[in-house]
Amino acid sequence: MTKADAALSGRSTTSRDYAVWPGWRLLMQDAGLATAPVLRRADLPGDLFARDHVRLSSQEFFRLWVAIEDEARSLDATLPAPLRIAKVMTSDWFDPELFAALCSANLSTAVERMAKYVRLIAPMTFNVARASSSATLTIDFLDQTKTPPNVFLAFKLVFLSNSHALPRAQQSPR
Repeated sequence: MTKADAALSGRSTTSRDYAVWPGWRLLMQDAGLATAPVLRRADLPGDLFARDHVRLSSQEFFRLWVAIEDEARSLDATLPAPLRIAKVMTSDWFDPELFAALCSANLSTAVERMAKYVRLIAPMTFNVARASSSATLTIDFLDQTKTPPNVFLAFKLVFLSNSHALPRAQQSPR
């Protein structure tokens, strides 16, 4: 079995790979993105989203995100892929990062928890630096040989600020 075959079968051969959850297929479907053209554009197996425990190299994962962006743009150039996906993202789409955020009382706790669990899905780290009235979140990629595509970075930003994905403040009835 080649390293690529092992990664696609879910066996992690390196700490620098990205998880692709089966829920991606449904999320893309809800966002109006057909998986077949996306996977063709990314030069990935047509049944990728039907497989369990899929791990992709940085190069494959970034190609996937560029393909998602290209497919979204071909459907509606005015609606960027990260926003298209964020509009349909709900708690039904399980992902360790999303679950960590949803189990948090506020954004600060959500980011701390996401920092803890992001390594389950990607060779990334979240570093939070707090000041008295602000906080700075830095995302670092462990694989410095590949530059993440802008669409992936934009998705992370949208994901962090998505009011559907992050917990809402509790309000008392009046």
